[in-house]
Amino acid sequence: MIDTNLLKSDPQVVAEKLKSKNYDLDISAFEILESDRKKFQTETEDLQAQRNTLSKEYGLLKKEGKDNTALNKKIESIKKDLDQCSEKLAFCKSGLTDLLLDIPNIPDSSVPHGANEDANVKIRDFGEPIISGGKDHLDITSLIEYCNSFLLLK
Repeated sequence: MIDTNLLKSDPQVVAEKLKSKNYDLDISAFEILESDRKKFQTETEDLQAQRNTLSKEYGLLKKEGKDNTALNKKIESIKKDLDQCSEKLAFCKSGLTDLLLDIPNIPDSSVPHGANEDANVKIRDFGEPIISGGKDHLDITSLIEYCNSFLLLK
C-alpha cells in the first residue's frame, strides 16, 4: 500500500509518476476521504473524552449515594453520538483503505516508460531455454490415478 504521508505531502508528483503505469490517481477523492477521516477521528476522540469525564463524575456521585438522572441522560446521549460518529469513521477508513489498496506502487525513476510489457528493455539473457521431451501433465495424472486404483485393490 502506498504511503499516505507521501500522498499528503505531494499528490501531484505521485499522480505524475503513476501516469507512467497508466493509472490516473483521483487526488480529490483521496483529499475528501482524508479530510472526512480527520474530522470524524477528532470528533470521536472528543466524544470519548467527554464520556470519560462525565462517567467519572457520575461514578463519584454514585459513590456518595447521590443519583443524577440528567447526568446519566447526558452520558447516554453522548454514547449514541459516539456510536454514530464511530460508524462514520469506520466507513471513511474503509473507503480510504480501498482507495489506497487500488493505487499501484510508484515505479523507480530508472524504469523505462511504456504502455505494456512489449516496451520493456531486455537487460540480459541467461542461457537458452531447454525444451525437454517430458510427459504431458495429463499423462502423469492418469498414471497416478492408475497407481492409486492398483493400491486400492490390494
